Amino acid sequence: MMRSKFIASGNVQGVGFREFCRRIGESCSLCGYAKNLDDGSVEIVAEGAEEKIAEFCRRITIRSPIGIFVKKLETISQETVKEKSFAAFSVA
Repeated sequence: MMRSKFIASGNVQGVGFREFCRRIGESCSLCGYAKNLDDGSVEIVAEGAEEKIAEFCRRITIRSPIGIFVKKLETISQETVKEKSFAAFSVA
């Protein structure tokens, strides 16, 4: 199982992006969170199968609803973990 941390920038605050991430995360069987940062970006932590995290990243950047525009999704860290740190995917 992998844990990945991302920073999404663009038009990602005040447009329902964190909830969109939660829905996509759940549909990909991931745990983690999405939270707003002071600089207008969103921090995302996702835990689960590596291929599911890759699918999550594709879906949040390609299939965003109207009003959401992910200009950049930067991978901050990736690590292999043995146990989940989160029970579900949540909005922080």
